[in-house]
Parts: sequence; C-alpha cells; structure tokens
Amino acid sequence: MRLHLSVLPAFLALYLGSPALSLVGNPPPAQAGAGAVAVGFSHVCTLGGDGAASCRGTNTYGQLGDGGTADRAEPAPVSGGLSFQSISVGHGHACGVTADGAVHCWGRNAYGELGDGSTTDRAEPVRAAGDMTFAAVAAGTNHTCALTGDGEAYCWGLNSSAQLGVAAGTPSLEPVRVPVDTEFESITAGVDHTCALAGNGRASCWGSNDMGELGDSTRALGSAQPGEVDGPRYDVLSAGSNRTCGVTGGGDAYCWGNNNYGVLGDGTEERRAGPTEVAGGHDFSTITAGGVHTCALDDDGEAYCWGLNTFGQLGDGSTTERLEPVAVAGGHTFESISAGNYGTCALTAAGEVYCWGRVAGMGGYEEGEGMDTEPTLVGGEPPSGETGSAGTSDAAGDGNWAALAAPLGALSAQTPVRTVQPGAPGESTRVLEPGELDGTELPPHTEADLRFMRGMIPHHAQALEMVELLRDRTSNPRLHRLALRIEISQEDEIAMMQRWLRDRGEDAPGGMAHHGHDGMMEVMPGMLTPEQMTQLTEAREAEFDRLFLEFMISHHEGALVMVQELFASPGAGQGSAIYHFASDVEADQEMEIRRMRALLESSG
Repeated sequence: MRLHLSVLPAFLALYLGSPALSLVGNPPPAQAGAGAVAVGFSHVCTLGGDGAASCRGTNTYGQLGDGGTADRAEPAPVSGGLSFQSISVGHGHACGVTADGAVHCWGRNAYGELGDGSTTDRAEPVRAAGDMTFAAVAAGTNHTCALTGDGEAYCWGLNSSAQLGVAAGTPSLEPVRVPVDTEFESITAGVDHTCALAGNGRASCWGSNDMGELGDSTRALGSAQPGEVDGPRYDVLSAGSNRTCGVTGGGDAYCWGNNNYGVLGDGTEERRAGPTEVAGGHDFSTITAGGVHTCALDDDGEAYCWGLNTFGQLGDGSTTERLEPVAVAGGHTFESISAGNYGTCALTAAGEVYCWGRVAGMGGYEEGEGMDTEPTLVGGEPPSGETGSAGTSDAAGDGNWAALAAPLGALSAQTPVRTVQPGAPGESTRVLEPGELDGTELPPHTEADLRFMRGMIPHHAQALEMVELLRDRTSNPRLHRLALRIEISQEDEIAMMQRWLRDRGEDAPGGMAHHGHDGMMEVMPGMLTPEQMTQLTEAREAEFDRLFLEFMISHHEGALVMVQELFASPGAGQGSAIYHFASDVEADQEMEIRRMRALLESSG
C-alpha cells in the first residue's frame, strides 16, 4: 500500500453541494514532515517540515486559527505552537493530529464539528474529543471523523444524512463510534457522506447516497451502516461532492456518484452508482476530489485534472470543461496535490507550491478576480526580518512554503502578522500596521449591495417556509434530506446577511416580504406568488413532491438571477464578505437545482 500518499489531505469546501473533504491516513512521521498544502473552500493551509501549520484566506469563523477573524492575504501561523503530523481542512474549520495523537480543531463550530462539546466558533485550536487519541482525522463540510490507532472510526458534528455512522438525527457535539468491527487505515469525509479504507483495500462508505456516492445501488436512500463498495481494492480514497474516487494498487482510478461536468472522468456525464474506471489508461498514484473537478498525480508526479473548468481549476490553460483527464500545463512534477472548490494547489519535492484556478489568497481573489488557468508559483519572500527554515534570510523569494511555514510556526502568538486591506475598485491594496485593524472602517458598499442583501433575506425566508410545509405533507425521505440541507444553509445565511446590514447601520428585514422605499411590496425573482403558496399548501404526497421540486427549482433560479444582477452592477459585489457570500449562493443553488432536477426525473 502506498501509505506515503495519504500524508496530504485532499480538501474542499462548498456548503451543501461541494464538499469540504479530506483524505488523511496514518503516514510515517518522516513523510508527514515533508510538508503539505491543503486547499479549502476559501482558505489554504500549509504544513511545514517541522509540523508547524500556517493558513491564509477567508477567516470569518476563525478557520485560519490565528486567534482572530481578519482575512489574511499571506500565510499566518496557527496559534498555539502545535506540531502536527497531518492536517485536514473542511468548509469553515480545520483539524490536525499531533505526534501524541491529540486532535485539535479550529474555526466554524455551528454543528459541533470541532468536537469540543460546544457550538462555539474557535479562532484558535481547541482539543477535540477530550482525552481520546487518534492516528488520523478528516474534516468534512460540517462533520469530522477520526481513526484511533486500532482503526476504530469516530465522528462528530452534523448528522443530517447519517454521515456520522449512526442513525440520522441531531448533531453530535462529541465523538460517536461508528459501530462496525472493521479496522480502518484511512478515512475521508465529504459533504454528507464518509468513506474509509480497511487494511485489505476494501472501501466502506456511509451517509447520503442521493447520487450514488456510497458505491452501492442497493442503498439508494443512504445508510448509517458502513457498507463495502463494489469493485476493486484501493490504496487511496477521496470523498468529494456527492461522489467518491479511489486509486488501486495497480494505479487504476475509479470514481462513482454524481457526474455533473464529467467529474467522474469516464467521458460522460452519467451518474454512476458503482465504481467506474477513469478514462485515459493513466497509472495514477493519488487522487483528490474537489468541488466539481477532480485531479490526480501519476507515478511520475505529473498532474491531470477533469470536470468543471470555469475558473481554470483544471490547469490546462483553458476554461473548457473536460470529461476525461487532461494534463496540467507547465511540465511540473509534484509530490502531492489538493483540489479545492474553484482551484487546485500542488507541492513539488523542493517545497514549492503551485496553484491554478481561483484560490483564496492568490492575486485579486479578495476583489473577486484572481484566476490562473495554468500553475502559478505562490508564496515568496518572507516578511522583512523573518528567516527561512535554516535560520537565514530567504531573500530569493522562491515560494518555498514548506520552509516558510517552519519559522512562522515558531513565532509567538502575539507576533503581528501582515494584514492586507483590499482597496476600492481602481485603488490599490495597502498593508495595515500592527494594531491598525482595530477600528478600521468597513469596506465601501453600493446601493446594489444593499439591495441584494435586503432582497435575499426574504428570498431565503420563503424557502424556509416551503421547507416547513414539507414536514407533514410528504413521506419522501429524499425530499426530507433535501429540505434539511436547505434549512441548515439558509438559516445560517439569513443571520449572516442581517448581521452584515446591521454592521453598516442599515435595517435588516426579517420577514417574508420586502418593501421598497415607496412602500410597495417588492417580490424578488423566483419567489412564489400567494396563489402558488396556497397550491403547495393544499397538495399532498406525490403531487406535493412534484410541486415542491418545480417551485423550489424556480426559486433557486431566481437567486441565480439576483447574483447575476449584483455582479453586473458597477462597483457592486467587491467587498470580500459579499463577494464570497454571493459566490457561495451561486455555487450552492446551481448544485441544488441539479439535485432537484434529478429527483424530479427519477419520480417520473
């Protein structure tokens, strides 16, 4: 088994439609110390040669672990001076395993995904699972799983689709044991399913199976009980957004589940309920399933990617969708690779990090720009006065993050880190001085920004009202799981939008309808009319199912129109928070539309 390949987690974060995922095995310490890079939804973390972790990007929930919530355009050390053997990044949280087996997590904790017994977000690492010790950890979108030294699996956090390995229900704030006798050697967590590999190479999966991501067509409704995946034995496994991929000992790659944009790499866009071989006859060594794209390395370290390519995340120099693997441009050879939501990063043997697509912290990302269709060297010269891993100035600025992470990890938690404040459209960014962040004015916003936020609140609120109708009008378990995902995401987003408006001294609507300045009621695109709501209220079972899906698809399409109008308005959508939120809405709603259309088609 290629155990060394599991040193690098494969990560993603897209809430309810693109995963936050990771593959973390139990690698030898020497391999874990070689350095790693992990791409999350909107932040990136690196693991230095001494096990010191540093992160950059969005920090809304404290997911950078630097003790604050300020976004970082350059790597900031994770607080606490911990030395990790492996790290894993989820949607808004991250976890790492230290040499003594302690799991520490930081960031978003709305569903107990940090495992500290609370739902309080943490901007610094906190010990998860009490005194328990683990050999590996995998951070999913809103849940986390870990393996003990004996190969037992424990999970905690959101359990909407039985992704914790126990019957679906309320979130668990503390670890629960996955009740199976199998001794696992590695584990990977997706959006709402989890998979693990046993020593014999057999893959087992549990949780949601809406798109066939469990690899077993007999469990169409999903399952809390881990079940073996049909087909070959694997050395490497990676759970993505409603899909799973693996690589066999012979280098053959297989994927199963959702196949929008050709993310399974079999030359089609047909959903697969069981393992389907990736086309091209490549001899792969590892694989990473991102949001709606997949990447892999062959035995020579050459990178190949396939799937959606809107932001150049395939790295082939284009933005053309690919149904089969295409070579990443540049002729680089890599040791490890990590596919994120809209971008990809890979690490060379020399410790150089290359990224392509749209990756948090890359040039222009915070302004809603920043896109490279080919690998671009990132990192560079450490801030003045800091040293490389050998204790000498690294003036060459060669982008060696593995070396850069070591001195950053050794810095005191009180050492100021450079914070870059994006400028207004047409203006340059500037570096804030230590302490200057306190009292800094919020980024400028436009009337279109306000209109978008004010309108999206009642838009989301109506979706929640539709979900509430579903509870006693249908017995369809797939619709109930879909409704739970919508409820979780939109409740959180309503609270965020209301906070965004209040922080700017604006009124924050909280009801169903939105009134314009002239007192007339303004209905947002896609929102149901009173007559349609009455029609939905009076329907039951099959008729309700059909109407719910048709109306919710139209509702989601209206949200996409609102996002398009925002970005089409001059100067709008430029602030980091509103840009990321609108991008989230666009990606989430598009994925949910495809999910609902598939449900509508299957109900015939």
